[in-house]
Amino acid sequence: MRSLCLHGVFLFLLLPAGLFGQGGDQLVYRFTVEGIQGRTDAKPLQKALMDVPGVLEVTFIPECTCFKLVSDHPLDRQTVEAMLADLGRMLTGDVFVSDGGILTVPTTPPLER
Repeated sequence: MRSLCLHGVFLFLLLPAGLFGQGGDQLVYRFTVEGIQGRTDAKPLQKALMDVPGVLEVTFIPECTCFKLVSDHPLDRQTVEAMLADLGRMLTGDVFVSDGGILTVPTTPPLER
């Protein structure tokens, strides 16, 4: 299943933006959410995310247990995390962006001695 998700990520990054229904300044974000394993789990979150200003479309992709979110403005990782936190959910892993960007999990620098 993991290889299916990774394969899907590569397709997501390689396919032309038009295939994702993207136009103008819209960006597509792909991410996983803790505790979401199937469509039944995803439906309430999908519906709630559609009420967030700037969100144009939200689709759950069962093959990788991830969401595809289309936004009319650029988002950073903290914004995606905050959107989910406001809905009682937590982002897991990296966020892949249709422009080729990856919003990675922040790492804490080692403490200086």
